[in-house]
Amino acid sequence: MAALFFLSSILLKAWEKESFHVVEWLLAILSLWLLWNLKYYYVGVFLPVALTTLVVRFFLSRVELKSLVLKILLWCVVFFIPLILVSLLHPNFYPDRFLEVVVSSYYEFHVISNPEDVIHYNSLQATPLSVFQNIPWALFSGLFRPFLTEVHNSLQFFIAIENLGLLVFFLFAIRGVKKLKDTGYRMILFSIIVYVLLLCIFLALSTPNFGTLSRYRVGFLPFFVFLITVSNPLISKLVTSSTKIIGRLVR
Repeated sequence: MAALFFLSSILLKAWEKESFHVVEWLLAILSLWLLWNLKYYYVGVFLPVALTTLVVRFFLSRVELKSLVLKILLWCVVFFIPLILVSLLHPNFYPDRFLEVVVSSYYEFHVISNPEDVIHYNSLQATPLSVFQNIPWALFSGLFRPFLTEVHNSLQFFIAIENLGLLVFFLFAIRGVKKLKDTGYRMILFSIIVYVLLLCIFLALSTPNFGTLSRYRVGFLPFFVFLITVSNPLISKLVTSSTKIIGRLVR
């Protein structure tokens, strides 16, 4: 996680067109190497997203596009280039076997897990159509499950409490989306959304066990928490209420 956060800081510095010290370059290379060897699938999603963001940022600094839709389409088109390059770096990412790896991992977890401790999909097969049909449930489960009604041990109880909090903040965050339309960091926010969606879906499909997923999802969870707390009206209300309570206690 330290490596992932450091690479994120490098991305933000590059976005702001700040200069880099030699130490930062060395630490970036070290972070990339560590992350690849520890959790290569984090890199497999983060790197294409980061490179695409910087390339599009460079392009838009020279060519003006006013339409948000065109900017998003440009981002998506550019995204396929680093995505294809990264897919060649690890056998599990090879396009001709990627879906097979995901689905086989899913059924392997089902064999070694209790039925009540895993995500169940609708006849998941290693085909684009089958995977696409199960993506919505994978995304929702990866973000918000297990529920309190699915708890079978003390550890799952704490995970379920966390998930309930995430769901509440998410629902309130939807109400504050309009406040972000004028920010100059819409592309950064869009990139974070893409990163969270892709990594969440991939992990939820390939590692359906709730216990394992709760550990693996730390790769996207801090970014998701950031998304649902930015301009969140519930946060504002909680801060206001806590300030009043503290003020009364101090008096």
